[in-house]
Amino acid sequence: MRFDYYNDLMFFNGSSWDRYFPARFDEKVQYDVIVIGSGTGGGILANAASNLGLMTLVLEAGPVRHLVNITDLPLPNVLESMDPYEQTEGTDLRGGVCFNLGGRSVFWSAVIPRMKPWELAHWPAAVAEHLVDGGYASAERLFRKRHDHPPFQVDLEARVRARFGADYEVTQLPRSYHQPDSEQNPRDGSPDERTTGVFSTAALLSSALLNGRKAGVDNLHVAVQHLVDRVILGQPLQNGLRKASAVEALDLRAGVRRVFQGRFVVLAGGTTESARLAMTSGVHDESGMLGRGLTDHAEAELPFEVARDCTFFDADSQGNLLLRPRDQGDDGFSCELALNWKFWDVRIEDDYWYKKNLDQDEPIRSTIKFLFRSPLRNDNQLFVEGSKYYVDIAPTSEPPEDLRARASALGGELQELFGVTNPDPNLRYQPYALTYHLAGSMRMSEDPNDGVVDTDLRFHQYDNLYCCDLSVFPDVPASNPSLTLGSLAQRLAVELKSRCV
Repeated sequence: MRFDYYNDLMFFNGSSWDRYFPARFDEKVQYDVIVIGSGTGGGILANAASNLGLMTLVLEAGPVRHLVNITDLPLPNVLESMDPYEQTEGTDLRGGVCFNLGGRSVFWSAVIPRMKPWELAHWPAAVAEHLVDGGYASAERLFRKRHDHPPFQVDLEARVRARFGADYEVTQLPRSYHQPDSEQNPRDGSPDERTTGVFSTAALLSSALLNGRKAGVDNLHVAVQHLVDRVILGQPLQNGLRKASAVEALDLRAGVRRVFQGRFVVLAGGTTESARLAMTSGVHDESGMLGRGLTDHAEAELPFEVARDCTFFDADSQGNLLLRPRDQGDDGFSCELALNWKFWDVRIEDDYWYKKNLDQDEPIRSTIKFLFRSPLRNDNQLFVEGSKYYVDIAPTSEPPEDLRARASALGGELQELFGVTNPDPNLRYQPYALTYHLAGSMRMSEDPNDGVVDTDLRFHQYDNLYCCDLSVFPDVPASNPSLTLGSLAQRLAVELKSRCV
Protein backbone atom coordinates (compact mmCIF):
# COMPACT_ATOMS: atom_id res chain seq x y z
CA MET A 1 0.00 0.00 0.00
CA ARG A 2 1.26 3.50 -0.85
CA PHE A 3 0.24 6.41 1.32
CA ASP A 4 -1.50 9.56 0.19
CA TYR A 5 1.06 12.21 0.96
CA TYR A 6 3.73 10.42 -1.12
CA ASN A 7 1.78 11.32 -4.23
CA ASP A 8 2.59 15.00 -3.83
CA LEU A 9 6.14 14.65 -2.54
CA MET A 10 8.42 16.05 -5.23
CA PHE A 11 11.77 17.83 -5.13
CA PHE A 12 14.14 19.26 -7.66
CA ASN A 13 17.89 19.83 -7.48
CA GLY A 14 19.40 22.25 -9.93
CA SER A 15 22.38 21.22 -12.04
CA SER A 16 24.74 23.19 -9.80
CA TRP A 17 23.86 20.96 -6.84
CA ASP A 18 24.27 17.88 -9.02
CA ARG A 19 27.79 18.92 -9.94
CA TYR A 20 28.73 19.96 -6.41
CA PHE A 21 27.24 17.16 -4.35
CA PRO A 22 28.40 13.70 -5.48
CA ALA A 23 25.36 11.59 -4.58
CA ARG A 24 26.34 7.92 -4.73
CA PHE A 25 24.53 4.60 -4.38
CA ASP A 26 24.83 1.07 -5.72
CA GLU A 27 22.08 -1.53 -5.54
CA LYS A 28 24.64 -4.29 -6.11
CA VAL A 29 26.62 -3.45 -2.95
CA GLN A 30 26.03 -5.34 0.28
CA TYR A 31 26.28 -2.42 2.68
CA ASP A 32 27.38 -2.89 6.25
CA VAL A 33 25.04 -0.16 7.46
CA ILE A 34 22.00 1.46 5.82
CA VAL A 35 20.93 4.68 7.57
CA ILE A 36 17.47 6.06 6.77
CA GLY A 37 17.59 9.81 7.37
CA SER A 38 20.48 12.28 7.55
CA GLY A 39 19.64 14.45 10.57
CA THR A 40 21.59 14.69 13.81
CA GLY A 41 21.27 11.00 14.65
CA GLY A 42 21.58 9.53 11.17
CA GLY A 43 24.22 11.94 9.88
CA ILE A 44 26.57 11.53 12.84
CA LEU A 45 26.09 7.76 12.83
CA ALA A 46 26.83 7.46 9.11
CA ASN A 47 29.94 9.62 9.33
CA ALA A 48 31.26 7.73 12.37
CA ALA A 49 30.48 4.29 10.92
CA SER A 50 32.20 5.05 7.62
CA ASN A 51 35.25 6.38 9.47
CA LEU A 52 35.39 3.07 11.34
CA GLY A 53 35.61 1.24 8.01
CA LEU A 54 31.96 0.20 7.62
CA MET A 55 30.47 0.49 4.13
CA THR A 56 27.62 2.88 4.82
CA LEU A 57 24.66 4.12 2.76
CA VAL A 58 22.54 7.12 3.77
CA LEU A 59 19.07 7.31 2.19
CA GLU A 60 17.54 10.80 2.47
CA ALA A 61 14.07 11.57 1.12
CA GLY A 62 14.81 15.25 0.51
CA PRO A 63 17.26 17.07 -1.75
CA VAL A 64 20.27 19.22 -0.93
CA ARG A 65 18.84 22.53 0.22
CA HIS A 66 21.68 24.00 2.26
CA LEU A 67 25.05 22.57 3.22
CA VAL A 68 25.43 25.00 6.09
CA ASN A 69 23.39 25.89 9.14
CA ILE A 70 20.62 28.42 8.71
CA THR A 71 22.58 30.96 10.81
CA ASP A 72 25.04 31.27 7.91
CA LEU A 73 22.42 32.18 5.34
CA PRO A 74 21.32 35.72 4.41
CA LEU A 75 18.15 36.84 6.17
CA PRO A 76 15.27 36.24 6.10
CA ASN A 77 15.37 32.46 6.40
CA VAL A 78 12.36 30.19 6.37
CA LEU A 79 12.24 26.77 7.97
CA GLU A 80 11.07 24.43 5.24
CA SER A 81 9.09 21.71 6.95
CA MET A 82 5.85 19.85 6.58
CA ASP A 83 3.38 17.87 8.63
CA PRO A 84 2.09 14.89 6.60
CA TYR A 85 -0.17 13.64 9.37
CA GLU A 86 -3.90 13.94 9.84
CA GLN A 87 -4.64 15.23 13.34
CA THR A 88 -7.33 13.97 15.65
CA GLU A 89 -9.57 16.44 17.44
CA GLY A 90 -7.73 18.35 20.16
CA THR A 91 -4.29 17.73 18.65
CA ASP A 92 -2.09 20.69 17.79
CA LEU A 93 1.11 19.32 16.26
CA ARG A 94 3.11 21.97 14.46
CA GLY A 95 4.89 20.85 11.28
CA GLY A 96 8.46 19.82 11.83
CA VAL A 97 9.36 17.06 9.35
CA CYS A 98 12.24 18.44 7.26
CA PHE A 99 12.90 16.53 4.05
CA ASN A 100 16.40 17.63 3.10
CA LEU A 101 19.99 16.56 3.57
CA GLY A 102 20.82 17.20 7.22
CA GLY A 103 17.21 17.17 8.43
CA ARG A 104 16.52 19.77 11.10
CA SER A 105 20.24 20.00 11.92
CA VAL A 106 20.46 22.34 8.94
CA PHE A 107 18.17 24.77 10.69
CA TRP A 108 19.29 24.53 14.29
CA SER A 109 21.70 22.59 16.45
CA ALA A 110 23.87 25.21 18.12
CA VAL A 111 22.70 24.82 21.72
CA ILE A 112 24.27 21.70 23.23
CA PRO A 113 23.89 21.32 27.03
CA ARG A 114 24.50 18.05 28.85
CA MET A 115 21.74 16.44 30.86
CA LYS A 116 22.09 16.83 34.61
CA PRO A 117 22.02 13.89 37.07
CA TRP A 118 18.33 14.39 37.88
CA GLU A 119 17.53 14.04 34.15
CA LEU A 120 19.83 11.04 33.67
CA ALA A 121 18.04 9.30 36.54
CA HIS A 122 15.17 8.60 34.13
CA TRP A 123 17.44 6.81 31.63
CA PRO A 124 18.79 3.23 31.66
CA ALA A 125 21.90 3.07 33.85
CA ALA A 126 24.17 1.78 31.05
CA VAL A 127 23.30 4.72 28.80
CA ALA A 128 23.59 7.30 31.58
CA GLU A 129 27.02 5.94 32.54
CA HIS A 130 28.20 6.11 28.93
CA LEU A 131 27.14 9.74 28.60
CA VAL A 132 28.92 10.79 31.78
CA ASP A 133 32.03 8.63 31.28
CA GLY A 134 33.23 10.16 28.02
CA GLY A 135 30.19 10.02 25.77
CA TYR A 136 29.31 13.67 26.21
CA ALA A 137 32.95 14.74 25.95
CA SER A 138 33.33 12.93 22.63
CA ALA A 139 30.19 14.53 21.22
CA GLU A 140 31.33 17.97 22.39
CA ARG A 141 34.54 17.54 20.40
CA LEU A 142 32.49 16.69 17.30
CA PHE A 143 30.15 19.64 17.83
CA ARG A 144 33.15 21.83 18.70
CA LYS A 145 31.74 23.20 21.90
CA ARG A 146 32.96 26.67 22.60
CA HIS A 147 35.04 27.07 25.75
CA ASP A 148 36.34 30.64 25.52
CA HIS A 149 34.15 33.72 25.92
CA PRO A 150 34.73 37.47 25.51
CA PRO A 151 35.27 39.59 28.64
CA PHE A 152 31.80 41.12 28.50
CA GLN A 153 30.12 37.72 28.59
CA VAL A 154 32.39 36.55 31.42
CA ASP A 155 31.50 39.67 33.43
CA LEU A 156 27.80 39.17 32.74
CA GLU A 157 28.00 35.57 33.95
CA ALA A 158 29.75 36.71 37.15
CA ARG A 159 27.04 39.31 37.86
CA VAL A 160 24.23 36.79 37.48
CA ARG A 161 26.11 34.17 39.52
CA ALA A 162 26.68 36.65 42.34
CA ARG A 163 22.93 37.10 42.64
CA PHE A 164 21.72 33.55 41.96
CA GLY A 165 24.73 31.27 42.39
CA ALA A 166 23.71 29.87 45.77
CA ASP A 167 20.56 28.27 44.37
CA TYR A 168 21.31 28.04 40.65
CA GLU A 169 24.16 26.78 38.50
CA VAL A 170 24.93 29.68 36.15
CA THR A 171 26.92 28.90 33.01
CA GLN A 172 27.50 30.17 29.53
CA LEU A 173 24.90 28.67 27.25
CA PRO A 174 26.75 25.60 25.88
CA ARG A 175 26.97 26.19 22.14
CA SER A 176 28.55 24.71 19.05
CA TYR A 177 30.73 26.66 16.64
CA HIS A 178 32.16 24.75 13.72
CA GLN A 179 35.00 27.06 12.79
CA PRO A 180 37.18 27.44 15.87
CA ASP A 181 39.73 29.83 14.33
CA SER A 182 37.31 32.54 13.24
CA GLU A 183 37.65 36.08 14.62
CA GLN A 184 35.26 37.39 17.21
CA ASN A 185 32.71 39.94 16.13
CA PRO A 186 34.14 43.38 16.93
CA ARG A 187 30.76 44.76 18.09
CA ASP A 188 31.08 45.75 21.76
CA GLY A 189 29.20 43.45 24.08
CA SER A 190 28.87 40.59 21.63
CA PRO A 191 29.39 37.27 23.42
CA ASP A 192 29.55 35.17 20.29
CA GLU A 193 31.58 34.61 17.19
CA ARG A 194 29.79 34.94 13.90
CA THR A 195 31.36 31.98 12.15
CA THR A 196 30.90 30.14 8.89
CA GLY A 197 28.97 27.40 10.58
CA VAL A 198 27.45 25.94 13.68
CA PHE A 199 27.00 22.19 13.60
CA SER A 200 25.11 20.64 10.68
CA THR A 201 25.12 17.04 9.45
CA ALA A 202 24.55 18.32 5.91
CA ALA A 203 27.98 19.94 6.11
CA LEU A 204 29.44 16.92 7.93
CA LEU A 205 28.38 14.42 5.26
CA SER A 206 29.27 16.74 2.39
CA SER A 207 32.74 17.34 3.79
CA ALA A 208 33.27 13.59 4.07
CA LEU A 209 32.24 13.03 0.45
CA LEU A 210 34.19 15.95 -0.97
CA ASN A 211 37.42 15.41 0.95
CA GLY A 212 39.24 12.53 -0.72
CA ARG A 213 41.76 12.32 2.12
CA LYS A 214 39.11 11.66 4.73
CA ALA A 215 39.21 8.10 6.01
CA GLY A 216 35.51 7.46 5.58
CA VAL A 217 34.96 8.80 2.08
CA ASP A 218 35.57 5.46 0.36
CA ASN A 219 33.08 3.84 2.72
CA LEU A 220 30.28 6.41 2.45
CA HIS A 221 27.47 6.63 -0.09
CA VAL A 222 24.71 9.26 0.22
CA ALA A 223 21.58 9.05 -1.96
CA VAL A 224 19.37 12.13 -1.72
CA GLN A 225 15.76 12.19 -2.97
CA HIS A 226 15.36 8.52 -2.09
CA LEU A 227 12.21 8.06 -0.03
CA VAL A 228 12.27 4.83 1.96
CA ASP A 229 8.73 3.54 2.41
CA ARG A 230 9.40 -0.07 3.37
CA VAL A 231 11.85 -2.05 5.43
CA ILE A 232 11.85 -5.59 4.00
CA LEU A 233 11.66 -8.08 6.86
CA GLY A 234 12.97 -11.63 6.64
CA GLN A 235 12.09 -14.87 8.42
CA PRO A 236 12.93 -15.39 12.12
CA LEU A 237 16.43 -16.64 12.87
CA GLN A 238 17.28 -19.74 14.90
CA ASN A 239 17.59 -17.63 18.05
CA GLY A 240 14.01 -16.46 17.59
CA LEU A 241 14.93 -12.90 16.59
CA ARG A 242 13.62 -11.44 13.37
CA LYS A 243 15.75 -9.73 10.75
CA ALA A 244 15.59 -6.79 8.36
CA SER A 245 16.93 -8.03 5.05
CA ALA A 246 16.73 -4.91 2.86
CA VAL A 247 15.02 -1.55 2.36
CA GLU A 248 12.91 -0.37 -0.57
CA ALA A 249 13.08 3.25 -1.67
CA LEU A 250 11.45 5.40 -4.32
CA ASP A 251 13.93 7.46 -6.32
CA LEU A 252 11.88 10.67 -6.54
CA ARG A 253 13.85 12.09 -9.46
CA ALA A 254 14.07 8.99 -11.63
CA GLY A 255 10.62 7.73 -10.65
CA VAL A 256 11.88 4.19 -10.09
CA ARG A 257 11.94 1.91 -7.07
CA ARG A 258 15.23 0.58 -5.71
CA VAL A 259 16.10 -2.12 -3.19
CA PHE A 260 19.25 -1.90 -1.08
CA GLN A 261 20.80 -4.74 0.94
CA GLY A 262 22.47 -4.15 4.30
CA ARG A 263 23.80 -6.10 7.28
CA PHE A 264 22.32 -3.49 9.61
CA VAL A 265 19.40 -1.10 9.04
CA VAL A 266 19.02 2.03 11.15
CA LEU A 267 15.89 4.19 11.22
CA ALA A 268 16.85 7.83 11.73
CA GLY A 269 14.02 9.80 10.16
CA GLY A 270 12.79 11.51 13.31
CA THR A 271 10.24 10.79 16.00
CA THR A 272 7.21 10.65 13.73
CA GLU A 273 8.77 9.42 10.48
CA SER A 274 10.79 6.55 11.97
CA ALA A 275 7.77 5.29 13.90
CA ARG A 276 5.62 5.62 10.79
CA LEU A 277 8.10 3.59 8.73
CA ALA A 278 8.37 0.88 11.38
CA MET A 279 4.59 0.58 11.62
CA THR A 280 3.90 0.47 7.88
CA SER A 281 6.72 -2.05 7.38
CA GLY A 282 5.08 -4.40 9.87
CA VAL A 283 7.83 -4.27 12.50
CA HIS A 284 6.90 -6.51 15.42
CA ASP A 285 6.78 -4.99 18.89
CA GLU A 286 5.76 -6.95 21.97
CA SER A 287 5.68 -3.92 24.28
CA GLY A 288 2.82 -2.18 22.50
CA MET A 289 4.79 1.07 22.69
CA LEU A 290 5.59 1.46 19.00
CA GLY A 291 4.18 4.85 17.98
CA ARG A 292 3.18 5.71 21.56
CA GLY A 293 4.58 8.27 23.96
CA LEU A 294 5.25 11.24 21.66
CA THR A 295 6.04 14.10 24.02
CA ASP A 296 7.69 17.51 23.80
CA HIS A 297 8.98 19.83 26.49
CA ALA A 298 6.66 21.76 28.69
CA GLU A 299 7.80 25.26 27.73
CA ALA A 300 7.19 28.73 29.11
CA GLU A 301 8.51 32.13 28.14
CA LEU A 302 8.71 35.48 29.88
CA PRO A 303 9.49 38.38 27.51
CA PHE A 304 10.78 41.61 29.04
CA GLU A 305 12.75 44.74 28.20
CA VAL A 306 16.05 45.55 29.90
CA ALA A 307 15.84 48.98 31.49
CA ARG A 308 17.55 51.73 29.51
CA ASP A 309 19.33 52.91 32.64
CA CYS A 310 20.82 49.49 33.41
CA THR A 311 24.45 50.28 34.25
CA PHE A 312 26.01 47.12 32.81
CA PHE A 313 23.84 46.30 29.79
CA ASP A 314 22.97 48.53 26.84
CA ALA A 315 21.33 48.40 23.43
CA ASP A 316 24.51 47.17 21.70
CA SER A 317 25.08 44.33 24.16
CA GLN A 318 23.91 40.76 23.87
CA GLY A 319 23.98 37.94 26.37
CA ASN A 320 22.99 34.29 26.64
CA LEU A 321 23.21 32.35 29.89
CA LEU A 322 21.84 29.08 31.24
CA LEU A 323 20.54 28.71 34.79
CA ARG A 324 19.61 25.38 36.35
CA PRO A 325 18.53 24.84 39.97
CA ARG A 326 21.10 23.08 42.11
CA ASP A 327 18.46 21.22 44.15
CA GLN A 328 16.15 19.63 41.59
CA GLY A 329 14.96 16.44 43.27
CA ASP A 330 13.74 14.16 40.48
CA ASP A 331 12.18 16.91 38.39
CA GLY A 332 13.13 20.36 37.26
CA PHE A 333 13.72 22.93 34.55
CA SER A 334 16.38 24.83 32.66
CA CYS A 335 16.28 28.59 32.27
CA GLU A 336 17.73 30.24 29.18
CA LEU A 337 18.38 33.95 29.55
CA ALA A 338 18.44 35.49 26.07
CA LEU A 339 19.26 39.19 26.36
CA ASN A 340 18.76 41.51 23.38
CA TRP A 341 17.82 38.66 21.08
CA LYS A 342 17.56 40.86 17.99
CA PHE A 343 21.27 40.06 17.49
CA TRP A 344 20.79 36.31 17.96
CA ASP A 345 22.69 34.49 15.20
CA VAL A 346 22.13 37.14 12.58
CA ARG A 347 24.26 37.27 9.45
CA ILE A 348 23.79 40.60 7.72
CA GLU A 349 25.83 41.66 4.68
CA ASP A 350 23.73 44.70 3.74
CA ASP A 351 24.55 47.71 5.93
CA TYR A 352 21.40 49.50 4.78
CA TRP A 353 19.24 46.58 5.91
CA TYR A 354 21.07 46.52 9.27
CA LYS A 355 20.60 50.24 9.91
CA LYS A 356 16.95 50.10 8.89
CA ASN A 357 16.00 47.06 10.93
CA LEU A 358 18.41 46.72 13.85
CA ASP A 359 20.45 49.88 14.34
CA GLN A 360 17.60 51.80 15.96
CA ASP A 361 16.82 53.24 19.35
CA GLU A 362 14.58 50.30 20.25
CA PRO A 363 13.77 48.66 23.59
CA ILE A 364 16.29 46.02 24.62
CA ARG A 365 13.99 43.07 24.03
CA SER A 366 14.87 39.94 25.90
CA THR A 367 13.35 36.59 26.83
CA ILE A 368 13.57 34.23 29.77
CA LYS A 369 12.72 30.75 28.50
CA PHE A 370 11.98 27.77 30.72
CA LEU A 371 12.04 24.16 29.54
CA PHE A 372 10.67 21.53 31.89
CA ARG A 373 11.41 17.85 31.94
CA SER A 374 8.49 15.82 30.55
CA PRO A 375 7.84 12.09 31.10
CA LEU A 376 6.49 10.32 28.02
CA ARG A 377 2.71 10.22 27.68
CA ASN A 378 1.44 6.82 26.58
CA ASP A 379 -1.88 8.24 25.39
CA ASN A 380 -0.03 10.27 22.74
CA GLN A 381 0.31 8.14 19.64
CA LEU A 382 0.83 7.90 15.92
CA PHE A 383 -1.31 5.38 14.06
CA VAL A 384 -2.30 4.28 10.57
CA GLU A 385 -5.78 3.89 9.11
CA GLY A 386 -6.04 2.89 5.48
CA SER A 387 -3.77 5.17 3.49
CA LYS A 388 -3.67 7.93 6.11
CA TYR A 389 -1.36 8.65 9.02
CA TYR A 390 -2.81 10.12 12.19
CA VAL A 391 -1.37 11.72 15.30
CA ASP A 392 -3.21 12.02 18.58
CA ILE A 393 -1.29 14.31 20.93
CA ALA A 394 -2.84 15.93 23.98
CA PRO A 395 -1.95 19.57 24.71
CA THR A 396 1.27 19.87 26.70
CA SER A 397 0.43 19.81 30.39
CA GLU A 398 1.84 22.46 32.70
CA PRO A 399 4.48 21.29 35.19
CA PRO A 400 3.73 20.83 38.92
CA GLU A 401 2.69 23.90 40.87
CA ASP A 402 5.87 24.06 42.94
CA LEU A 403 8.05 24.14 39.81
CA ARG A 404 5.85 26.78 38.20
CA ALA A 405 6.13 28.93 41.30
CA ARG A 406 9.91 28.53 41.45
CA ALA A 407 10.31 29.41 37.78
CA SER A 408 8.02 32.40 38.12
CA ALA A 409 9.99 33.71 41.10
CA LEU A 410 13.28 33.31 39.22
CA GLY A 411 11.85 35.16 36.23
CA GLY A 412 10.80 38.08 38.39
CA GLU A 413 14.17 38.30 40.15
CA LEU A 414 16.07 38.17 36.85
CA GLN A 415 14.02 41.10 35.57
CA GLU A 416 14.84 43.09 38.70
CA LEU A 417 18.56 42.45 38.15
CA PHE A 418 18.28 44.11 34.75
CA GLY A 419 16.49 47.17 36.08
CA VAL A 420 12.82 46.31 35.51
CA THR A 421 10.89 48.23 38.18
CA ASN A 422 7.60 46.33 37.93
CA PRO A 423 8.57 42.82 36.84
CA ASP A 424 5.93 40.59 35.30
CA PRO A 425 6.13 37.11 36.89
CA ASN A 426 3.44 35.53 34.68
CA LEU A 427 4.97 32.84 32.50
CA ARG A 428 3.47 32.25 29.04
CA TYR A 429 3.04 28.50 28.67
CA GLN A 430 2.93 26.88 25.24
CA PRO A 431 -0.11 24.57 25.08
CA TYR A 432 0.87 22.65 21.96
CA ALA A 433 3.52 20.27 20.67
CA LEU A 434 6.03 22.30 18.68
CA THR A 435 7.89 19.20 17.38
CA TYR A 436 11.21 20.94 17.97
CA HIS A 437 12.22 18.20 20.40
CA LEU A 438 9.34 15.75 20.05
CA ALA A 439 10.58 12.40 21.34
CA GLY A 440 9.66 8.97 22.65
CA SER A 441 7.71 7.12 19.95
CA MET A 442 10.12 4.13 20.14
CA ARG A 443 11.53 4.46 23.64
CA MET A 444 14.54 2.52 24.88
CA SER A 445 14.26 0.08 27.76
CA GLU A 446 16.24 -2.83 29.15
CA ASP A 447 12.95 -4.77 29.38
CA PRO A 448 11.30 -5.70 26.03
CA ASN A 449 7.92 -5.41 27.74
CA ASP A 450 8.49 -1.72 28.48
CA GLY A 451 10.16 -0.39 25.36
CA VAL A 452 10.71 -0.79 21.62
CA VAL A 453 14.53 -0.73 21.49
CA ASP A 454 17.17 -1.86 23.96
CA THR A 455 19.98 0.21 25.43
CA ASP A 456 22.07 -0.39 22.27
CA LEU A 457 19.17 1.10 20.24
CA ARG A 458 18.38 -2.30 18.66
CA PHE A 459 14.75 -3.30 18.26
CA HIS A 460 14.13 -5.93 20.95
CA GLN A 461 12.65 -8.48 18.54
CA TYR A 462 15.21 -7.94 15.73
CA ASP A 463 18.82 -8.93 15.26
CA ASN A 464 19.91 -6.13 12.93
CA LEU A 465 17.29 -3.35 13.05
CA TYR A 466 18.12 -0.18 15.01
CA CYS A 467 16.82 3.33 15.58
CA CYS A 468 18.93 6.46 16.13
CA ASP A 469 16.87 9.60 16.59
CA LEU A 470 14.76 11.22 19.30
CA SER A 471 12.29 8.34 18.99
CA VAL A 472 14.44 6.30 21.39
CA PHE A 473 14.45 8.83 24.24
CA PRO A 474 12.78 7.29 27.32
CA ASP A 475 12.17 10.74 28.80
CA VAL A 476 12.24 14.31 27.51
CA PRO A 477 14.95 16.28 29.35
CA ALA A 478 14.65 19.93 30.30
CA SER A 479 17.22 20.97 27.71
CA ASN A 480 18.10 20.79 24.03
CA PRO A 481 18.67 17.08 23.17
CA SER A 482 21.17 17.52 20.29
CA LEU A 483 24.32 16.68 22.27
CA THR A 484 22.72 13.59 23.83
CA LEU A 485 21.58 12.28 20.44
CA GLY A 486 25.00 12.95 18.95
CA SER A 487 26.64 10.91 21.69
CA LEU A 488 24.17 8.04 21.20
CA ALA A 489 24.94 8.03 17.46
CA GLN A 490 28.70 7.79 18.09
CA ARG A 491 28.09 4.98 20.56
CA LEU A 492 25.96 3.07 18.06
CA ALA A 493 28.68 3.33 15.39
CA VAL A 494 31.11 1.62 17.76
CA GLU A 495 28.52 -1.06 18.56
CA LEU A 496 27.94 -1.84 14.86
CA LYS A 497 31.68 -1.99 14.23
CA SER A 498 32.06 -4.52 17.05
CA ARG A 499 29.38 -6.69 15.47
CA CYS A 500 31.13 -6.63 12.10
CA VAL A 501 34.40 -8.07 13.42
